[in-house]
Amino acid sequence: MRQTVKRWINAALRPAGVQLVAVAQDERQALVDWLHSRSIGHVIDVGANCGQFAQQLLDKGFRGTVHCCEPLSEAHASLAARFATHSQVEVLPRTAIGAYVGKASMNVAGNSVSSSVRPMLEIHEKAAPRSAYVGMEEAPLTTLDAQFGGACPMLDQGVLLKIDTQGYEADVLRGASEVLPLCRGVLIELSTGPLYEGQALWDELHRMLTDSGFELWNLMPDFRDPESGRLLQFDGLYVRR
Repeated sequence: MRQTVKRWINAALRPAGVQLVAVAQDERQALVDWLHSRSIGHVIDVGANCGQFAQQLLDKGFRGTVHCCEPLSEAHASLAARFATHSQVEVLPRTAIGAYVGKASMNVAGNSVSSSVRPMLEIHEKAAPRSAYVGMEEAPLTTLDAQFGGACPMLDQGVLLKIDTQGYEADVLRGASEVLPLCRGVLIELSTGPLYEGQALWDELHRMLTDSGFELWNLMPDFRDPESGRLLQFDGLYVRR
């Protein structure tokens, strides 16, 4: 019965490119357990959207602080309202995170979570029609080094960097030359093939992280083409050697 219900739900969610995965909650619990085992008390959530990831960590008992970065005005407002009275979540001023300080033109997706600085390719829109862009908005743009570098006390403690920026991941890493060496782990969204124009694929990001002293620790499937079953995106957890 449970599998039948799951199939019904996945059929309804398919146009949005979202699928229920049986191990998803177990993966989040495993991540929280790992954070505690490594004495990691801070998570930098780049591409926080409405706070889904932060909420998952809290629901699984994370005892530290989540620092949320989000560029979209509507998502940022929801994020701020969601954690307005929550002492474990810091919602930073609305900004995109990238390789330089300036401004970013954000492509706003119909499903919000697929929004990106980069133009979306047809393969993505075809696999998830509700992810099609519906507008654009300007957002401030900064780097992780500008936001968290220098004498930030948090970086003297354990930090996990989470990046979910829909094809803009390499730019985030390029703007983190000070912050990245101080992180104990990186959770990053990776793509098996191009979904956004000009994006770095999983193998390039893998090399960037291994060259920075990390090793691959875990993989978690995220987004599949509902027709072919091809895995399009997955999350990789990288751990400081």
